[in-house]
Amino acid sequence: MNKKLFIILMILTVICVLLLAVGCDKQTDELPDNDNGSFSGDTGNNINSGDNTQDHIHTYANEWSSDKQYHWRASTCEHDLTADKAQHSFDDNGMCSICKYYTTYGFTFILNSDNQYYIITGLEDDNDNNQIIIPSSYSGKPVTAIDKNAFKDRVNLTSISIPTSITSIGQGAFDGCEGLTGVYITDMLSWLNILFQGNDSNPLDYAKHLYLNNQLVTQLTIPKELHSFNITSISNCADLTGITVEEQNPTFKSDGNCLIEKETNRLVFGCKNSVIPSYVTKIGSAAFEGCKGLTSVEIPSGVEYIGFDAFRNCSDLTTVKIQPGLTHIYDGAFQNCSNLKDIDLPQGLTDIGFQAFYGCKSLTSVNIPTGTQNIRSGAFAYCNNLTSVTIPVGVVKIESHAFLMCNALILYCAEQSKPNNWDDTWNSGRLVEWGYEIE
Repeated sequence: MNKKLFIILMILTVICVLLLAVGCDKQTDELPDNDNGSFSGDTGNNINSGDNTQDHIHTYANEWSSDKQYHWRASTCEHDLTADKAQHSFDDNGMCSICKYYTTYGFTFILNSDNQYYIITGLEDDNDNNQIIIPSSYSGKPVTAIDKNAFKDRVNLTSISIPTSITSIGQGAFDGCEGLTGVYITDMLSWLNILFQGNDSNPLDYAKHLYLNNQLVTQLTIPKELHSFNITSISNCADLTGITVEEQNPTFKSDGNCLIEKETNRLVFGCKNSVIPSYVTKIGSAAFEGCKGLTSVEIPSGVEYIGFDAFRNCSDLTTVKIQPGLTHIYDGAFQNCSNLKDIDLPQGLTDIGFQAFYGCKSLTSVNIPTGTQNIRSGAFAYCNNLTSVTIPVGVVKIESHAFLMCNALILYCAEQSKPNNWDDTWNSGRLVEWGYEIE
């Protein structure tokens, strides 16, 4: 028994001696933080091998390494160490004052072809913020554009702030952003000068509410420096109650809460409280498009035409009075005015445009005036409650499906039979009473 115990003790003693002979001090992979939260620089430690002792000095790169939150110096020796690790300290331009790293603010960018400015292409994958602020610069260059489809289908977005550096927004940039409730800007002139490139490029299409320096815009004031007006910049702003123009603007003036071009007296833009002045000669394209709260409008006798889409989607509009003098109602002028019940077309009207009254579901009767020459395709299509339309002698042309899906309609025509220039599908199969005597 004593002999066996002696052998076990001897074996343990030999193992301990061997371990002491080959053992050396181990250095941890990462140095501990120093008092100020950064890692220490060059550090020595002893490496023992037999009777020899060698001092090892850790070395670190002069250049900074970084990620979104931190910067540090990586070791250049064989050890995996870091030194001087600390959080970024960003200046107003988004650059860390220590390592010169630029924050992305959670966006993705591309540089334009001549390397002069950046274009925002979207959000980084881990950016799920619902309130986003577009930066004015990135990596030392201005951010001047938002790319097409940049925020497409970001349904969680509720607000967006757009800086004065943005001059262009691509088509579909905000397509499907149905959660937007506010657009925030700091300068009206810059906003009105943005080039909106096609459908769903303006976040106001969804948000409806525009804030200037955090104040809801209800009174649109056109700056004196604005010489051209892009109606898509403001047409879907639901809160507008008035329009004014700064004095000294050489191009525009305001009257009756209407924006009017001085040289031509063309009404460029209106709101729900607009009263059209008697000297106005034209209602510009999309001048009232989508205007909420506009319930009635009177077109004075000096107006020659109502432009494309002028009152399109004015769903609250119920009554339109048009004084004699109007000659053209252009394409889509009253399209989808779903509550329009009463409109008297004046003598002298010569042309009713393509889909001019398309989708006016509340219209019940229309009298085409003497002198009208052309009724374009779909002019009264989908006027579901239209029951009576009178058409005088002398209408030169009625194009295809002018009365499509007017299922309750009877057409009372003063002509004895269909004129040659009327399309074969002009009435879409609706009942026609020829030789009708119009009082």
